[in-house]
Amino acid sequence: KVKHPSYRSLITRPVFAFIVVATTGHFAMGVFEVLWSLWLRHLGASMQFVGFTWIAFSVPMLLAFIGGYLADRYSRWALMFAGYAVSACAWIFYGTTDNLPLFLAVSVIEGLAIAWSYPAKQAFLVQVVPPRWLGSVQGVEQTSMQVAAFVGTLVAPVLYEYLSGYVISLAGVISLLGLAYAAPTLYREWERLKAERGTAGAGTRERVEPEQVN
Repeated sequence: KVKHPSYRSLITRPVFAFIVVATTGHFAMGVFEVLWSLWLRHLGASMQFVGFTWIAFSVPMLLAFIGGYLADRYSRWALMFAGYAVSACAWIFYGTTDNLPLFLAVSVIEGLAIAWSYPAKQAFLVQVVPPRWLGSVQGVEQTSMQVAAFVGTLVAPVLYEYLSGYVISLAGVISLLGLAYAAPTLYREWERLKAERGTAGAGTRERVEPEQVN
C-alpha cells in the first residue's frame, strides 16, 4: 500500500487549469441540454427538426478515433483548445440566430470539433498527472464536471424567462472565459512536456512534480 497524497498536492496548476475548462464547459453543456429543444421549438422548429439537429451533432463524433490518431501525432494543446473554442463559439451562435438551416450546419461542425478535441484533452490530462494517482485526479475532474452541469441545468430555466435563447450564448461566453484562463498555463505545460520528451505527444510522463495553486 502506498499512502495517498493530499489532494492539494495533486491539484497542480495544470490540473487546476483542466478543472476550470471542465467546469465552465460543462456548465455550458448543462444549460444547452435543458434549453436546446425549448429554444428550437420557440423558433418554430418541428420535433423532427430538433431530432435532426441531435443527429447532425452526434454522427460526426463517431470520428473520434481519428481525433485520437491526431492527438498522438500533433499538439494535444492545440487540438484541445481549438475544438473547445469551436464548441463555445457554437453555443454563442445558437443563442443569437433564428436561422434553422444554419443550426444543422453548425451542429455538424461542433460534433467534429468534439471528435478531435476530446481525445486530445484526455491524453493531455494523463500526461500531467502522476500515473499512480490518475484515478484520484480524474475523479475530482469528473465531480467538477457533474456539479457544474447540475448548476447549469438549475440556472438555465430561471434565466430563460428573462434572456430567452441568449442564455445559451451566455453559457458559451463563460466557456470561452474558462478557456482563456486555462490556455496560457496549459500551453507552458505542453511546451515543457515537449522539451522533456523531445517530440509532441511522445507518451505519459513517469513523474510530475507538484506545483501548488496559490
